This record gives sequence, C-alpha cells and structure tokens, in this order.
Amino acid sequence: MLKKSITALAFVLFFIGSVSAADKIGVVDMQLIVAKTPQFATIKDKIEDKFKERTDALKAMQKKGEELQEKGKRDAMTMTQIQKIELQRELQALDVEFNLKKKFLEEDMKITNNVETAKVRQTIDNAIKKVAMEQKLDIVLMKDVTVYVDNQVNITDKVIKALSSPTGK
Repeated sequence: MLKKSITALAFVLFFIGSVSAADKIGVVDMQLIVAKTPQFATIKDKIEDKFKERTDALKAMQKKGEELQEKGKRDAMTMTQIQKIELQRELQALDVEFNLKKKFLEEDMKITNNVETAKVRQTIDNAIKKVAMEQKLDIVLMKDVTVYVDNQVNITDKVIKALSSPTGK
C-alpha cells in the first residue's frame, strides 16, 4: 500500500514538473469528442448490419419457442403424456441452442465493437496530435483529469472539426 502511494506521488511530481516545463498546453474533452464524432455514430450501424442475419435467426428461434409454449398451453388437455414430454424436450433443446447462440453473438458483437472503437480512438488520437502540432502545443491533457481549464487552451472543437473533415484525420 505504501509502495503504491509513493509511486503515485512520484508520478504526480513528475507530471507537475513536466507540465510546468511546457510552454503551451492544450486540453481536450474526450466525452464531447466521442459524442460529436461522426465515426462513433457509424459503429452501432456497422455492427447491426454485420450481425443482422444472426440476430434475425435468434429472433426466429425465440418466436418458435413462444409458439411451442403457446401450443403446449393450448393443447395440454388433448396431448398424451408422451407428446407433452416430447414438447418439453423440444423446448429445452431450443432454449439451450438459443442461449448458446445468443452468448456467441453477444461475444462476437462485443469483440467487433472493441475493434471498431479502437480504430476510431486511433483516428481521434491522430487528430489530437495533428491539432497539437498545428497549434505548436507541448502537451495535451484530457479535461476529465484537470481541475481547471481556461477556454483558451481547450482544443476540443478543433479536434472535432478535424475529425469531421472529409479525410477524417
């Protein structure tokens, strides 16, 4: 515990020394950039399109399960014991298959989301670096980790503009 505190203190002191040595500082609001960046808006649509067939197949399986349950309720009085057991087994097998396919789909969607998000984050980092170089900044901080930010050092709008340009960088 003490070792972690000393390490954190050393990092803060190093960081303060780095900031005080910097001539020009810029700050970016990553939450605002994420909210206004067109590239992030397309990730959800891209994932939905990529997995539409599998999602539709799951919906069809769910509908089939609901229909079988309804059939079981509706025909319970006229079904033999063997028919009831067969229907129950079919429902159980469908449920197992549905849950497995749903789990795999969710995992694949999460992986794809992470890959696409990483690509966009790289684009954002490149845009921040480009704006920082154009502004001749020595250091760029995230607004979330600063206590006070003067609007003169906030480069968020310039980064968003760079990301919204046709080149996207």
